[in-house]
Amino acid sequence: MNNEAYHRSYQRSIDFSRVRENTGDPQHNFISYGTVGHYDDTPAYARIEDGDVLVEVTLLPAGDEITARIDFDSVDGGGAYMPLSFGQRVVIAFPNGDSGEAVIIGRCSDRSWPFPPEVSDIPTSKNGKNAPCFAFLKTQDGQLLAIETGTNADIVIHSGASIQLKSTPSSQNLITGRTHIGSDVEFSSQPTPATVGGSGFVIEGDAGGLYEPAENTRGLKNLKGQTYPSNGVVRLDDSVIADGTTDPAFFAWVSAVSAAIIPPIAPVPFQIESAPTSSSLSTVGDD
Repeated sequence: MNNEAYHRSYQRSIDFSRVRENTGDPQHNFISYGTVGHYDDTPAYARIEDGDVLVEVTLLPAGDEITARIDFDSVDGGGAYMPLSFGQRVVIAFPNGDSGEAVIIGRCSDRSWPFPPEVSDIPTSKNGKNAPCFAFLKTQDGQLLAIETGTNADIVIHSGASIQLKSTPSSQNLITGRTHIGSDVEFSSQPTPATVGGSGFVIEGDAGGLYEPAENTRGLKNLKGQTYPSNGVVRLDDSVIADGTTDPAFFAWVSAVSAAIIPPIAPVPFQIESAPTSSSLSTVGDD
């Protein structure tokens, strides 16, 4: 029997009522398909009650209407959550055969809720048939994706290649806090993750040590006397002072040229202040 024929015969053989009859007593577990939502005037098909996310589900093929919990990683106010859409097909488990303890343990793609053809402009299949062999996370239109860590917990992302951050042209990329960019930017000490301890306790971790920019080796200073890091970013409002201590070769040349001019330039400039004449919120120096 080829795979396609086996798949068709397997689908035709599924009869949940017969499966339940053949498993015998006691009925420890039961699995069923369902669709999210009840076809009534309930204002919210998914809601939070006593810390649980409860979802209305219509069982298939019987059409019984129940309420089920969502099986997702959640503990102490944290966790991962992906919303379910009305009409989406799901898989429901009934621990110990109790319909009052129904749990949604999975969701299924179908023609109404198809697998996404592309993610981040990358096709999920070259021929539209073979499943992808890469991981992704994608939300539906209008759904926020939020990532938050608890106190004293860093976010660490390492890439074996490049990292691309891209937003739509009409949007913004906002960074709040001290920001360091460069090939030598590293934690001064690596973050320590929390670990499980004895007797039910958790050994808390520590955030990574703050990065401290290297001392300026060129001695450039602004009007306030603050020293610029040698590889730092200069803003439009920043001015830079150069003198004989920061660039002795240049000012030696200035002195020689001034002495050669008839009549000589007096007084000879020994300090120069400069500043950017323009800036941009959308381009960098190489553009």
